[in-house]
Amino acid sequence: MPAPECISPRLHGKAEKHGFIRKKNAAKWACAAVPVRKPGCQTEFRITIDYRPVSNVKMPIAGTTPNITVVSSSVRGTKSISKFDMVKSFWQLPRDVASQELMSFMTEDTVYTPNWVAQGAMVSAIDFQMQMQDVMALMLQRNDLVCVDDVIIFAPSVEEFLQALKEFFIILRDRRLKMSAAKSSLFQLYVAELQYFVCASNWLHDSLPDYARVVAPLQERLGMEGNKNGLNVAVILTENEVISYNEVKTLIKASVPLEFPSSTLELVVMTGPLLTGWSMMVTEVRVWLPVDKQ
Repeated sequence: MPAPECISPRLHGKAEKHGFIRKKNAAKWACAAVPVRKPGCQTEFRITIDYRPVSNVKMPIAGTTPNITVVSSSVRGTKSISKFDMVKSFWQLPRDVASQELMSFMTEDTVYTPNWVAQGAMVSAIDFQMQMQDVMALMLQRNDLVCVDDVIIFAPSVEEFLQALKEFFIILRDRRLKMSAAKSSLFQLYVAELQYFVCASNWLHDSLPDYARVVAPLQERLGMEGNKNGLNVAVILTENEVISYNEVKTLIKASVPLEFPSSTLELVVMTGPLLTGWSMMVTEVRVWLPVDKQ
Protein backbone atom coordinates (compact mmCIF):
# COMPACT_ATOMS: atom_id res chain seq x y z
CA MET A 1 0.00 0.00 0.00
CA PRO A 2 1.39 3.48 -0.87
CA ALA A 3 2.50 5.67 2.02
CA PRO A 4 0.03 8.46 3.02
CA GLU A 5 2.54 11.17 2.12
CA CYS A 6 2.63 9.79 -1.45
CA ILE A 7 -1.14 9.54 -1.69
CA SER A 8 -1.94 13.07 -0.53
CA PRO A 9 -0.38 15.01 -3.47
CA ARG A 10 -1.99 12.65 -5.95
CA LEU A 11 -5.48 13.11 -4.51
CA HIS A 12 -5.20 16.87 -4.12
CA GLY A 13 -3.65 17.26 -7.58
CA LYS A 14 -6.59 15.46 -9.15
CA ALA A 15 -9.12 17.60 -7.25
CA GLU A 16 -7.25 20.78 -8.23
CA LYS A 17 -7.11 19.73 -11.89
CA HIS A 18 -10.90 19.34 -11.99
CA GLY A 19 -11.52 22.71 -10.30
CA PHE A 20 -12.80 21.38 -6.98
CA ILE A 21 -10.07 23.11 -4.98
CA ARG A 22 -7.47 25.84 -5.49
CA LYS A 23 -4.19 26.68 -3.78
CA LYS A 24 -4.38 29.49 -1.22
CA ASN A 25 -1.40 29.50 1.13
CA ALA A 26 -2.45 32.92 2.49
CA ALA A 27 -5.76 31.58 3.86
CA LYS A 28 -6.56 32.62 7.44
CA TRP A 29 -8.22 29.28 8.15
CA ALA A 30 -6.82 25.79 7.51
CA CYS A 31 -7.90 22.43 8.92
CA ALA A 32 -5.93 19.19 8.67
CA ALA A 33 -6.51 16.84 5.70
CA VAL A 34 -6.09 13.07 6.10
CA PRO A 35 -6.34 10.48 3.26
CA VAL A 36 -8.50 7.48 4.24
CA ARG A 37 -8.63 4.22 2.32
CA LYS A 38 -12.02 3.41 0.80
CA PRO A 39 -13.77 0.31 2.24
CA GLY A 40 -12.84 -2.91 0.48
CA CYS A 41 -10.10 -1.30 -1.62
CA GLN A 42 -6.33 -1.17 -1.13
CA THR A 43 -5.44 1.45 -3.75
CA GLU A 44 -8.28 4.02 -3.69
CA PHE A 45 -8.46 6.79 -1.10
CA ARG A 46 -10.74 9.70 -0.27
CA ILE A 47 -9.84 13.06 1.20
CA THR A 48 -11.16 13.55 4.75
CA ILE A 49 -10.78 16.84 6.59
CA ASP A 50 -10.91 17.43 10.33
CA TYR A 51 -13.34 20.36 10.40
CA ARG A 52 -13.82 20.35 14.17
CA PRO A 53 -12.08 23.74 14.68
CA VAL A 54 -14.44 25.32 12.14
CA SER A 55 -17.53 23.49 13.39
CA ASN A 56 -16.89 24.76 16.93
CA VAL A 57 -17.43 28.37 15.80
CA LYS A 58 -20.24 27.76 13.30
CA MET A 59 -23.91 28.20 14.06
CA PRO A 60 -26.06 25.10 13.40
CA ILE A 61 -29.09 25.37 11.14
CA ALA A 62 -32.42 23.57 11.25
CA GLY A 63 -33.13 20.99 8.59
CA THR A 64 -35.25 17.98 7.74
CA THR A 65 -34.43 14.38 6.88
CA PRO A 66 -36.73 11.63 5.56
CA ASN A 67 -38.74 9.73 8.17
CA ILE A 68 -39.40 6.09 7.32
CA THR A 69 -42.84 6.09 8.94
CA VAL A 70 -43.93 9.10 6.88
CA VAL A 71 -42.45 8.21 3.49
CA SER A 72 -43.76 4.64 3.65
CA SER A 73 -47.22 5.99 2.81
CA SER A 74 -45.80 7.65 -0.30
CA VAL A 75 -44.49 4.39 -1.78
CA ARG A 76 -47.59 2.35 -0.98
CA GLY A 77 -48.72 0.47 -4.09
CA THR A 78 -45.42 1.01 -5.88
CA LYS A 79 -44.56 -1.52 -8.61
CA SER A 80 -41.32 -0.06 -10.00
CA ILE A 81 -38.39 1.37 -8.04
CA SER A 82 -34.95 2.61 -9.08
CA LYS A 83 -32.04 3.93 -7.00
CA PHE A 84 -29.50 6.55 -8.07
CA ASP A 85 -26.28 7.54 -6.30
CA MET A 86 -24.50 10.81 -7.04
CA VAL A 87 -20.85 10.91 -8.12
CA LYS A 88 -18.79 12.78 -5.48
CA SER A 89 -22.05 14.31 -4.37
CA PHE A 90 -20.87 17.14 -2.11
CA TRP A 91 -18.39 18.34 -4.73
CA GLN A 92 -21.26 18.91 -7.18
CA LEU A 93 -22.74 21.80 -5.17
CA PRO A 94 -20.87 25.14 -5.40
CA ARG A 95 -20.05 27.04 -2.22
CA ASP A 96 -20.60 30.77 -1.86
CA VAL A 97 -17.36 32.70 -2.39
CA ALA A 98 -17.71 34.44 0.99
CA SER A 99 -17.52 31.12 2.88
CA GLN A 100 -14.93 29.28 0.80
CA GLU A 101 -11.83 30.39 2.71
CA LEU A 102 -13.34 29.26 6.02
CA MET A 103 -13.34 25.66 4.73
CA SER A 104 -9.67 25.65 3.66
CA PHE A 105 -7.51 22.66 4.56
CA MET A 106 -3.79 22.00 4.68
CA THR A 107 -1.59 19.17 3.46
CA GLU A 108 2.09 18.64 4.24
CA ASP A 109 3.15 21.51 1.96
CA THR A 110 0.12 23.44 0.68
CA VAL A 111 -3.13 25.07 1.82
CA TYR A 112 -6.15 24.47 -0.42
CA THR A 113 -9.51 26.25 -0.52
CA PRO A 114 -12.53 24.28 -1.82
CA ASN A 115 -14.79 25.87 -4.42
CA TRP A 116 -17.56 23.39 -3.63
CA VAL A 117 -19.34 22.07 -0.54
CA ALA A 118 -16.91 20.14 1.66
CA GLN A 119 -18.06 17.04 3.49
CA GLY A 120 -17.55 16.72 7.23
CA ALA A 121 -18.46 20.18 8.55
CA MET A 122 -21.23 20.70 11.09
CA VAL A 123 -24.05 21.55 8.67
CA SER A 124 -22.73 20.07 5.42
CA ALA A 125 -25.06 17.05 5.38
CA ILE A 126 -28.16 19.04 6.37
CA ASP A 127 -27.41 21.76 3.83
CA PHE A 128 -26.88 19.16 1.11
CA GLN A 129 -30.15 17.40 2.00
CA MET A 130 -32.10 20.68 1.86
CA GLN A 131 -30.53 21.66 -1.46
CA MET A 132 -31.39 18.28 -3.01
CA GLN A 133 -34.96 18.49 -1.72
CA ASP A 134 -35.23 21.90 -3.37
CA VAL A 135 -33.86 20.51 -6.64
CA MET A 136 -36.31 17.58 -6.61
CA ALA A 137 -39.26 19.59 -5.21
CA LEU A 138 -41.59 18.93 -8.18
CA MET A 139 -41.23 15.15 -7.82
CA LEU A 140 -40.73 14.85 -4.07
CA GLN A 141 -43.06 12.30 -2.39
CA ARG A 142 -44.98 11.89 -5.68
CA ASN A 143 -42.35 9.88 -7.56
CA ASP A 144 -39.18 10.69 -5.67
CA LEU A 145 -37.48 10.32 -2.29
CA VAL A 146 -34.16 11.94 -1.38
CA CYS A 147 -31.75 10.84 1.36
CA VAL A 148 -28.61 12.99 1.14
CA ASP A 149 -26.96 11.81 -2.12
CA ASP A 150 -29.28 8.85 -2.76
CA VAL A 151 -32.35 9.39 -4.92
CA ILE A 152 -35.20 6.87 -5.16
CA ILE A 153 -37.58 7.02 -8.14
CA PHE A 154 -40.80 5.03 -7.80
CA ALA A 155 -44.19 4.66 -9.49
CA PRO A 156 -47.28 2.42 -9.30
CA SER A 157 -47.03 1.37 -12.97
CA VAL A 158 -44.39 0.88 -15.64
CA GLU A 159 -45.80 3.69 -17.79
CA GLU A 160 -45.73 6.20 -14.94
CA PHE A 161 -42.30 4.94 -13.91
CA LEU A 162 -40.85 5.66 -17.36
CA GLN A 163 -42.42 9.13 -17.29
CA ALA A 164 -40.93 9.75 -13.82
CA LEU A 165 -37.49 8.68 -15.07
CA LYS A 166 -37.78 11.11 -17.99
CA GLU A 167 -38.73 13.94 -15.63
CA PHE A 168 -35.85 12.99 -13.32
CA PHE A 169 -33.27 12.97 -16.12
CA ILE A 170 -34.49 16.38 -17.32
CA ILE A 171 -33.91 17.77 -13.81
CA LEU A 172 -30.40 16.26 -13.76
CA ARG A 173 -29.62 17.84 -17.12
CA ASP A 174 -30.96 21.27 -16.17
CA ARG A 175 -29.16 21.26 -12.80
CA ARG A 176 -25.98 19.70 -14.26
CA LEU A 177 -25.94 16.89 -11.70
CA LYS A 178 -24.15 13.61 -12.36
CA MET A 179 -25.11 10.15 -11.11
CA SER A 180 -22.91 7.07 -10.77
CA ALA A 181 -23.85 4.36 -13.27
CA ALA A 182 -21.97 1.75 -11.22
CA LYS A 183 -23.86 2.54 -7.99
CA SER A 184 -27.29 3.12 -9.56
CA SER A 185 -29.91 0.48 -10.32
CA LEU A 186 -33.10 0.66 -12.38
CA PHE A 187 -34.37 -2.80 -11.40
CA GLN A 188 -32.64 -4.72 -8.62
CA LEU A 189 -32.22 -8.37 -9.65
CA TYR A 190 -30.65 -9.82 -6.48
CA VAL A 191 -31.48 -9.06 -2.86
CA ALA A 192 -29.84 -10.85 0.04
CA GLU A 193 -32.37 -12.43 2.37
CA LEU A 194 -30.75 -11.01 5.50
CA GLN A 195 -30.48 -7.55 3.96
CA TYR A 196 -34.14 -7.73 2.89
CA PHE A 197 -35.25 -8.84 6.36
CA VAL A 198 -33.35 -6.07 8.19
CA CYS A 199 -34.52 -3.45 5.70
CA ALA A 200 -38.16 -4.52 6.02
CA SER A 201 -38.03 -4.58 9.83
CA ASN A 202 -36.50 -1.08 9.85
CA TRP A 203 -39.77 0.23 8.43
CA LEU A 204 -41.47 -0.87 11.65
CA HIS A 205 -38.79 0.29 14.10
CA ASP A 206 -40.96 3.06 15.58
CA SER A 207 -43.44 0.47 16.89
CA LEU A 208 -40.87 -2.14 18.02
CA PRO A 209 -39.63 -1.58 21.60
CA ASP A 210 -35.87 -2.06 22.12
CA TYR A 211 -35.49 -2.69 18.38
CA ALA A 212 -32.04 -1.10 18.04
CA ARG A 213 -30.47 -3.43 20.62
CA VAL A 214 -32.18 -6.57 19.34
CA VAL A 215 -31.30 -6.06 15.67
CA ALA A 216 -27.71 -4.87 16.30
CA PRO A 217 -26.05 -8.30 15.68
CA LEU A 218 -27.77 -8.62 12.30
CA GLN A 219 -26.79 -5.10 11.26
CA GLU A 220 -23.18 -5.79 12.25
CA ARG A 221 -23.19 -8.91 10.07
CA LEU A 222 -24.51 -6.91 7.12
CA GLY A 223 -21.67 -4.43 7.58
CA MET A 224 -19.15 -7.28 7.54
CA GLU A 225 -20.63 -8.86 4.42
CA GLY A 226 -20.94 -5.50 2.65
CA ASN A 227 -17.23 -5.57 1.80
CA LYS A 228 -17.77 -8.94 0.10
CA ASN A 229 -20.55 -7.67 -2.18
CA GLY A 230 -23.41 -8.22 0.24
CA LEU A 231 -26.03 -8.55 -2.50
CA ASN A 232 -24.75 -11.92 -3.70
CA VAL A 233 -22.73 -13.56 -0.92
CA ALA A 234 -24.25 -16.34 1.19
CA VAL A 235 -24.64 -15.51 4.89
CA ILE A 236 -24.26 -18.16 7.62
CA LEU A 237 -25.57 -16.81 10.91
CA THR A 238 -23.89 -17.48 14.24
CA GLU A 239 -25.84 -18.68 17.28
CA ASN A 240 -26.17 -15.12 18.65
CA GLU A 241 -27.32 -13.85 15.25
CA VAL A 242 -29.96 -16.59 15.04
CA ILE A 243 -31.21 -15.54 18.48
CA SER A 244 -31.33 -11.92 17.29
CA TYR A 245 -33.22 -12.97 14.16
CA ASN A 246 -35.85 -14.83 16.20
CA GLU A 247 -36.19 -11.94 18.67
CA VAL A 248 -36.83 -9.49 15.83
CA LYS A 249 -39.55 -11.79 14.47
CA THR A 250 -41.12 -11.93 17.93
CA LEU A 251 -41.14 -8.11 18.13
CA ILE A 252 -42.76 -7.84 14.71
CA LYS A 253 -45.40 -10.42 15.62
CA ALA A 254 -46.34 -8.47 18.76
CA SER A 255 -46.23 -5.03 17.13
CA VAL A 256 -49.21 -2.88 16.24
CA PRO A 257 -49.79 -2.82 12.45
CA LEU A 258 -49.03 0.52 10.79
CA GLU A 259 -52.05 2.50 9.64
CA PHE A 260 -52.08 5.59 7.46
CA PRO A 261 -54.64 8.44 7.58
CA SER A 262 -57.32 8.31 4.92
CA SER A 263 -58.07 11.41 2.87
CA THR A 264 -61.81 10.65 3.01
CA LEU A 265 -62.16 10.25 6.79
CA GLU A 266 -62.05 12.78 9.62
CA LEU A 267 -59.04 12.62 11.94
CA VAL A 268 -59.91 12.97 15.63
CA VAL A 269 -57.65 13.43 18.68
CA MET A 270 -59.22 12.23 21.95
CA THR A 271 -57.78 12.90 25.42
CA GLY A 272 -58.72 11.77 28.91
CA PRO A 273 -57.47 12.26 32.50
CA LEU A 274 -55.87 9.41 34.44
CA LEU A 275 -54.82 9.08 38.06
CA THR A 276 -51.18 9.92 37.31
CA GLY A 277 -51.45 11.85 34.04
CA TRP A 278 -53.25 12.13 30.73
CA SER A 279 -53.89 9.73 27.88
CA MET A 280 -54.30 10.58 24.21
CA MET A 281 -55.64 8.62 21.24
CA VAL A 282 -55.62 9.51 17.55
CA THR A 283 -58.33 7.83 15.52
CA GLU A 284 -60.45 8.22 12.40
CA VAL A 285 -64.20 8.54 12.15
CA ARG A 286 -65.92 6.83 9.24
CA VAL A 287 -69.53 7.61 10.20
CA TRP A 288 -70.56 10.01 12.96
CA LEU A 289 -73.25 8.56 15.25
CA PRO A 290 -75.47 10.34 17.79
CA VAL A 291 -74.33 10.07 21.42
CA ASP A 292 -77.18 7.69 22.32
CA LYS A 293 -76.17 5.29 19.52
CA GLN A 294 -72.44 5.21 20.14
